Amino acid sequence: MADDTGSQRYYRAPCPGCGAPVEFRSAQSTFAVCPYCQSTVVRQGETLARIGKMAELFDDFSPLQLFAAGRIQDKPFTLVGRLQYAYEGGRWTEWIAQLDGDRTGTLSEDNGAYVFTLPYELKQTAPPAGALVVGATTAFNGQSYTVASNQQVTLVSAQGELPKLPDLGKPFAMVELRNDQGLVLSLDYGSAPPAASLGRSVRLEDLQLTGLRDESGKEETGRSFNCPNCGAPVTVNLADSKTITCRACNSIIDLTQGIGGELKHAEQDEPVRPLIALGTLGQLQGAAWQVVGFQHRMGQEPGDDERFGWD
Repeated sequence: MADDTGSQRYYRAPCPGCGAPVEFRSAQSTFAVCPYCQSTVVRQGETLARIGKMAELFDDFSPLQLFAAGRIQDKPFTLVGRLQYAYEGGRWTEWIAQLDGDRTGTLSEDNGAYVFTLPYELKQTAPPAGALVVGATTAFNGQSYTVASNQQVTLVSAQGELPKLPDLGKPFAMVELRNDQGLVLSLDYGSAPPAASLGRSVRLEDLQLTGLRDESGKEETGRSFNCPNCGAPVTVNLADSKTITCRACNSIIDLTQGIGGELKHAEQDEPVRPLIALGTLGQLQGAAWQVVGFQHRMGQEPGDDERFGWD
C-alpha cells in the first residue's frame, strides 16, 4: 500500500515473516528490518520478500534513535535506519538519514564522534582498499586527502529501513580519508564498485535534533540487563564502564561490545570481598566520591617466590 502525505510518499506492506506492517518512508530504501519479528525484508514493488532474520541490536548507549529529526545545512532530515558494524577496535553505527525529496545521507557515530556524509560520485573508480595505507596522501576528484583509517568490518545488526544491506558477518573494507579543509571522504568496499560519501564532522547540538532517547547511558539512573551466567538483574551506572561484576554470582561481564546479544563473561573462582562496600559515599579532599568498583590484584617480586596482593 502507498500513501501520499504532502510531498512524501509512504510505502506499507505486511511483513512476510509475521504479518505486521512494515513502513518505508524513503524511496531510496530497498531493505528494512521488521520491528516485531526482526525479519530482514526486501521491497519488490508493493510487496515484501523475507530474506533472513537480523541479529539483536547491541545497546550502545547512543542518544540517537529512529525517527529523531534534525537539520543539516538548514535542511531537515529524519533518522529512518541504523546499521551496526564491528571491527578490530570496537564497533560503530551508521544512521540512515532521510533528507528532503528522495535523498538520503549517513550520520556515523563512533565513541561520541559524529560525521554526516552524503553520497559522492567519484570521477574514477576507487583503488583497491589495500593500496590505501593509513597516513598516505592521495587525491580524489582533484582534492587531496590523507588516509585516516582502513578497517576490515562486518555488519552485526540493523534496524529500520536501509538503502544497502551488506552480508551479515561477512568482512569487507571501510576506508576513511580526511583533508585540511575538514572534509571526510568515506569509501565502502561492501559493494562493487566501492561506494563513496563525502561530508564533515558534526556536533549533535549543531544538528538541532529532536526526538532523542529520553534515557541514555550518560544518565545517573543507569541501564539494566540480565546476567548472562545466572540471569540476575545487573545495572550499569557509568556510560564508560568496560566491565561489571554480577552481585549474585560474581561473574565478570564484558561491556565493550554493548548490552545485548551474547555477552562475554568469566566466573571468578575466589572472589575477594571489598572492605568498603560498593555504593558507599564519602568525602576525599573536600569532594564527594562514590565507590563503584573494586579490584584485587596479585604481584610477585623478581626472584622471590612469595606473592603479595593489594586492593
